[in-house]
Amino acid sequence: MSIEAGPAHDGRIGVPRPVLVAPDLLLRRAARRCPEINSRVAALAADLLATMRSHAGCVGLAAPQIGALARVVVIDVTMDPRASDAHGIILLVNPEIVLAAGSQAGREGCLSLPGLTASIRRPAKVVVAGLSIRSEDVLIEARGFEARVLQHEIDHLDGVIIHDRVESLADLSPRTQPFQQLPSDEDPAGVPSLH
Repeated sequence: MSIEAGPAHDGRIGVPRPVLVAPDLLLRRAARRCPEINSRVAALAADLLATMRSHAGCVGLAAPQIGALARVVVIDVTMDPRASDAHGIILLVNPEIVLAAGSQAGREGCLSLPGLTASIRRPAKVVVAGLSIRSEDVLIEARGFEARVLQHEIDHLDGVIIHDRVESLADLSPRTQPFQQLPSDEDPAGVPSLH
């Protein structure tokens, strides 16, 4: 299943927005559920997608990271070599993890903590329920890297960032390769993603 941009945004083209960086307090606040999917939510989703695509190596983004306290996330792990499975572009409104199983450890990075990576243990498989930008019920079963990215972005909706998930300070490391913002006319397709 791929929940694509395009028609889902009523023809809107998103605008890349600045990404908030810790210790910005907005990143620590819980986002509010969207009571309806209207033109404002569609525009926010389009902006999230455009912002994610404007950063080489970014595979997911949550609305609070661009200053909107709404429960909206976008992910796309299709080009990342760590993703054995991928659903394509996923735009979810009011996502919730309804089932989690297994365990996997892995390194995560975040645009909102650009200088760090963290080793974090998370469930290896998740089922996430939410709404598409067209107000359709969506149920996604994800595993491996895609499951990790979904959990990371849903954490942002609850004001949780990666350093909150580490078991000890030894699990934090400096990022060796910084995220790069792409020029607005450059296509990030084919760029290996870092989370």
